[in-house]
Amino acid sequence: MRTTPATRFDSNYKHASYGITNWFANRGVYKIDVVKEVMANFCLENGVKEITNKTPEHLIVNLCQSHFNKFTSFAINYLRENNYLIQ
Repeated sequence: MRTTPATRFDSNYKHASYGITNWFANRGVYKIDVVKEVMANFCLENGVKEITNKTPEHLIVNLCQSHFNKFTSFAINYLRENNYLIQ
């Protein structure tokens, strides 16, 4: 996951990765492992059965980015249910 802003020369994957990481950081979640956990569970929830520990990160990021509106509502609920959000 990318934690620094992407430049105009970077690929779309790097822009998407930073955007997702930044979205979580704005909600107080800074651990990359938690971000990856939420993204993997979102993919499994949406019917992608081939997610393993060896799945390339860019495939997961692209799926989450392409369904970002749906991803955000899933992520908020997942973070609340697993006590990652303080509210």
